[in-house]
Amino acid sequence: MKKIIDSNYLFRVLQSKIVNHHFAIAAKGVTRCRLSYDDISSVVIPFPPSIEEQKSTAQIIETESTKVTHFIQTKNALLNCSKSKGKALLLTP
Repeated sequence: MKKIIDSNYLFRVLQSKIVNHHFAIAAKGVTRCRLSYDDISSVVIPFPPSIEEQKSTAQIIETESTKVTHFIQTKNALLNCSKSKGKALLLTP
């Protein structure tokens, strides 16, 4: 059987805001949300025709996602460092 969609590409598409928004609208329940087969199968997943394009797209998203994660971690570390220094300055007579 010919592979028509790359699993990493599908993973990234399912993480997208538009797909998550679709699922949030379709979800039923308050404490435990559920999605029916029809809810899930009604999602339109755009995908390039070739596996190579899908892999390339997934790799670009992964690379950019890693950069964003690193940026957030660095920002949080700097904020924590500045908070520590601010507390130290307040405690220093």
